[in-house]
Amino acid sequence: MFNNELFDTILLNPVDDYKADKIVVVSGYASSAMAYKHLAKLNERVSIDLVIGMAKLDGIGYGTHVNYKKLSIIDYPDRFRCSYYTGEIPIHSKSYIWLSDDKPVCAYTGSANYSQRAFFNKTQEAMVGDDPDECLAYFNDASKDSINCLDVKVEDYITLYNEVRSKSLYRHPSIDGK
Repeated sequence: MFNNELFDTILLNPVDDYKADKIVVVSGYASSAMAYKHLAKLNERVSIDLVIGMAKLDGIGYGTHVNYKKLSIIDYPDRFRCSYYTGEIPIHSKSYIWLSDDKPVCAYTGSANYSQRAFFNKTQEAMVGDDPDECLAYFNDASKDSINCLDVKVEDYITLYNEVRSKSLYRHPSIDGK
């Protein structure tokens, strides 16, 4: 079981260890910031195909959606693809499958979402090696019931919501004296 240095072990080392040139990912949740960071660390011949499994149930933040589109069209058009799962039962699982010349060479499953929070020690995560062929079949099944983030009909299937970030709770003048 892997629970330390997940980013290198799961998301970088297979490129050299297995001569992998593509990673396909099914993740309940994901972040565009993670995709940017991951792509920047990979060499130019490696691509990512991401399926976000909880998108239909929980929606996708509008800014995050725009970033996925930007990754797909402008920043890494030949190296990044993102889809939102639209099947009846949401996917919460996480599976990372590495391919070399379109053949699965290694795979990992576990608790780590495709996010910086999961891969950079902000939460406790555990991943294990898994059967690459079975994991690829799982990814392919999820892909069949997914819509590409670039599809003009995305909003027919996925709720896009405004993302609001606040580091503090609402402050009331009579309580906080501010």
